[in-house]
Amino acid sequence: MSNENEPILNEPILTGRDKIFMAIDAADPERLESVLKEDAGLASAKSDEGLSVLLFTLYIRRPELTEILLRYDPEMSIFELAGLGHIGQLSSLLAVQNNLLDSLSHDGFSALHLSCFFGNLETASFLLEQGADANIRAGNSSEITPLHSASAGKHDEILAQLIKGGADVNIQQSGGYTALMSSANLGAEDNITALLKAGADVNIESDDSFRASHFAMNGGFTKLSEYLKSLESKK
Repeated sequence: MSNENEPILNEPILTGRDKIFMAIDAADPERLESVLKEDAGLASAKSDEGLSVLLFTLYIRRPELTEILLRYDPEMSIFELAGLGHIGQLSSLLAVQNNLLDSLSHDGFSALHLSCFFGNLETASFLLEQGADANIRAGNSSEITPLHSASAGKHDEILAQLIKGGADVNIQQSGGYTALMSSANLGAEDNITALLKAGADVNIESDDSFRASHFAMNGGFTKLSEYLKSLESKK
């Protein structure tokens, strides 16, 4: 018989980094706080792929976890600053490292992508003023641009700023999808109006032969679909 006090063989040993990612994955504030009290430096931890714990909390939309991490003064790159909308620190960083403006994160997104996706209007506007590429493609299989990011989040003011900053309203991401298609699927009428005014083409088809009118119908927006369909007939 084995001694119950003997260590269990092959039991995985969790590192501090393992523990903090597990706490965030479980969306457990108390557990996260406990891990950070043991080692405050883990607020700056990153996965093997380069995902910071701070960005992880932003991606899973758990602001209470983000706030806990921020109390432990984590190191922040241009990507965390853009995602959080911390324009002051972002401005200071770019003043000395402007080459970071269009750099891509571990998962292929620029600071402008992240600002647009998380709805940070002031930050997105600032980055565009600094010369950020409004048509930069993600360095991953999605090939999305900031315009796609803004349309996915239904951020109409940011979308307007991107158009003003030179965004191509007909640019297609992987799969042939345009921002108009995304906006149609979401029923985002303000975005659709802005895109059409800027020259968005209702006749463009995705790789699977769907137009914006089809996306509106699939999203349950019948009247919008009919409207977009009527514009097709005029071209």
